[in-house]
Amino acid sequence: MPQPEKELTPDASPQEWFGAELRYWRKRQPGLRAAQLGPMVQVSPAVISKIEKGTYRCRRDL
Repeated sequence: MPQPEKELTPDASPQEWFGAELRYWRKRQPGLRAAQLGPMVQVSPAVISKIEKGTYRCRRDL
């Protein structure tokens, strides 16, 4: 059973802002999951999940 999404506060930190943006744009593509998006941008699905939770500090080139 999937866990509920973490509520993000985009004003809290750059990580939460980027996580909220990534989640918003990913959800605009029907059926696109982190497991599919990760390989598209050359990161693991776990990294996509961490970004969307606001817990991953991205490199600038990502």
